[in-house]
Amino acid sequence: MNTKKCPKCLKVKIFDKYPKNKRRKNGINSYCLKCSSKLSLNSYYKKRNKIKNELNNHKIYTIMDCTCIPGFRGETAGCLFHRD
Repeated sequence: MNTKKCPKCLKVKIFDKYPKNKRRKNGINSYCLKCSSKLSLNSYYKKRNKIKNELNNHKIYTIMDCTCIPGFRGETAGCLFHRD
């Protein structure tokens, strides 16, 4: 069996402990299954929290103030295109 060292946890593991990646020359991912799942979850929660913070801090405009939707007046809407 072939082995490979994970650059994150620095453990030598067999190829069965690595996810497949057809873009790589050897066909397996750089990180082992445990490390790659931790990294992807971490990335997911960072992006999720960033989007939540942006949506919680946006300014509410009325459609009358927004020039991208002509014809509507006085209704409240959060325009995502014209935020401060």
